[in-house]
Amino acid sequence: MIEFVPLIMLILAFPGRLPQTLRWMCAGMFLLIFAQYFTAHFPGAGAFHPVIAALLFVLSVHVATQARRSFLLATKEGGANHATFR
Repeated sequence: MIEFVPLIMLILAFPGRLPQTLRWMCAGMFLLIFAQYFTAHFPGAGAFHPVIAALLFVLSVHVATQARRSFLLATKEGGANHATFR
């Protein structure tokens, strides 16, 4: 079930008005998770499994910090309705 979290993030990025780069990063995380499944079950591709895991970790931390920064910027500028974020 966890593989669909980036897909849900991508869908919610549109009503949340996140920057387009964050939307693409969510799609990239979705693809990296499926690459993890592929490398775990495909003989000869196991060496890429830890590399993809590291990329997935770095990308997820980057998305989280950028989304937080985007949220704080929107609330600071008054561009977002504060009642929806409580």
